[in-house]
Amino acid sequence: MRKQWSDQRRPMITARTITCEMADRTHAIACGGIGAFHMLAINTGLTKKIDAAVQLLKRHLPYHESDHVLNMV
Repeated sequence: MRKQWSDQRRPMITARTITCEMADRTHAIACGGIGAFHMLAINTGLTKKIDAAVQLLKRHLPYHESDHVLNMV
């Protein structure tokens, strides 16, 4: 069954539940810094600037332009 989304005022992809901590370990996963870079994009206002400058979507159902751009990056 297909979900009917309403127009979204904010991006769907957020960094609300991401926490970062430093460890003494020397092994890590290759994608371990993705959450930190997403938080950096949000905290510096990059997501808002992407949404303001890039006009690809007529309606945000449910994603915004920044969701697509940051997903590809």
